[in-house]
Amino acid sequence: MTAIAACRTCGTELREGARFCDGCGAPVTQRDAHAEYKQVTVLFADVVHSMDIAATVGPERLREIMTDLADRCAATVKRYGGTVDKFTGDGIMAVFTAL
Repeated sequence: MTAIAACRTCGTELREGARFCDGCGAPVTQRDAHAEYKQVTVLFADVVHSMDIAATVGPERLREIMTDLADRCAATVKRYGGTVDKFTGDGIMAVFTAL
């Protein structure tokens, strides 16, 4: 008696030799499933009183200032080996992974 292999994700019967499930596309063979822990540093930076600045310089100039600031922040993060995760209005979130 042979057991019929089924997808661990959706339960679809797997074809012999299949690398991916025909039902959901999940890989048939899972990689070595062990936990990997890493120490990371997360940077959150935000422009203080950005709404006051917006009221003073106007929306067009504020956009120019914030675009320049975002470009400079992203370049600095990259220079130190980090990755920009997201820009949030007048802020930035970056991740630095310890190897």
